[in-house]
Amino acid sequence: MDGNILAEMLDCIPDLVSNEDFSIDKLALCLQLYWTKFHPQFPVLHHPSFSTHQAHPLLLLSMVMIGSACIRSESCTSGGVTLDNPAELSQAIAEPIRWLLLSGERACPPCKPWVIHSLVMLEIYEINRNSRRMHERGCIYNGTKIQLLRRSPFLCRDMTYNTHMHTRWDSWIETESMKRVAWSTFYIDTVQAIVYDHPVNLYANQLKLTLPANGNIWESEDLDLIASASPTPNLTHALRCILHKKPVKTNIFGQKILLAGLLNLILQVEQTRAQYSLLGTQYVEECNWQDVMSSKLRFWKSQLPGKSCCNLNPQSSNYAYPHTPSFLEGLVDRKCWFPEYHAAEIYLRLPSYDCLVYCGAPSRVNAKITPTDYQAVAQRMSKWSKTNQAAVCAVNCYIFLSEMLLHKNHNDEPQNDKDNKYNDDSHSGLSYNADNDPFFYRPKPKINNFISIFTTWIKNHTTEINNQHIINHRLQTN
Repeated sequence: MDGNILAEMLDCIPDLVSNEDFSIDKLALCLQLYWTKFHPQFPVLHHPSFSTHQAHPLLLLSMVMIGSACIRSESCTSGGVTLDNPAELSQAIAEPIRWLLLSGERACPPCKPWVIHSLVMLEIYEINRNSRRMHERGCIYNGTKIQLLRRSPFLCRDMTYNTHMHTRWDSWIETESMKRVAWSTFYIDTVQAIVYDHPVNLYANQLKLTLPANGNIWESEDLDLIASASPTPNLTHALRCILHKKPVKTNIFGQKILLAGLLNLILQVEQTRAQYSLLGTQYVEECNWQDVMSSKLRFWKSQLPGKSCCNLNPQSSNYAYPHTPSFLEGLVDRKCWFPEYHAAEIYLRLPSYDCLVYCGAPSRVNAKITPTDYQAVAQRMSKWSKTNQAAVCAVNCYIFLSEMLLHKNHNDEPQNDKDNKYNDDSHSGLSYNADNDPFFYRPKPKINNFISIFTTWIKNHTTEINNQHIINHRLQTN
């Protein structure tokens, strides 16, 4: 980071000149936060070959925005450099950058990977770390990003390739990077459908891509290692293996894609059932499909290192890194790495709309909840709370909360973890700050699970007390 790069950023967003955190040292810290906190979750950029001098300033601004968003609620100090107001810096970049990315020739298909990756980072920020207005903006323009992907030569083409034939280093990087951009888009599109009940725009059967290259290859600059790499399976083959309970050898990012694939299948089954209902035709099931998909989700979890979604790290995989890149050591998190797994287990059994209304949501997608709506929901929830499905939801809710709040004490861990300045587990016991959670989709599932805890209370009490006074109280508040 130097004065020339700073000047190029200011050419894009001149208003940043008045921001107190817009300086060379502080922007370098934001980029460091990107590599240590965001990149381990979405390893799209090729770190060994990345250069701030060659990267487009809009990409650098997007990386600064998402890096500062990882610690948005408090100042951050590292190496004598302090970010005074990271949330304000993120917002100052996010407000105009969408229009900058979508204007000009850079947004004309086929787009470069960095353009779509910047849009992915912006959408993650808008949906999870901003105001209601920005959240809605992210939802509205989600389809724009996917259309840019559809019009690229990568999304629906078989990306299986022989790395021996890729003699050009930059050609392999661009191909793999675009594939990872597509997978990141697929992941957030599916997870947002589960967590926020957004409509799905990408389906698993539409993607002909192979799974991402293994982490030890992607984070390496060894040409011999790339040339000797084994090809990865495509998503269809990998999902069939999971559905038949056969292991798939991949890394943590690949496991995220497989989980998104399973969640996507759940959404597709729901859509098929709705279509049968619309046509007035009965959907014939040989068995309970929710239980079947739940068993496949549990098998997927059993394939994680240690058969757990906790105590993982970016290099956790079936392929060990020969030399762990230093920046990958920056994200040590003992809590749950896959909250969407628990959200899916609950989603299969919980009428999420009913639960949100019953717990007091005033509206859904700007449609106000009326007293009549609430009374109908309250009756359905009372019946649901007495079922076995409600009990299973409660168990999954308790598991997730224990994974989030009852993590290990640092005194039980190695000294090098204890001294890690980017480790967010700085306290033992019941410590969790949703605003500073670097896992952007973890705080919202956590809130949903707290709602599920409330429904557990309903389950424990509606069998013993009359629920009518709760209904009457809620109607009065409306």
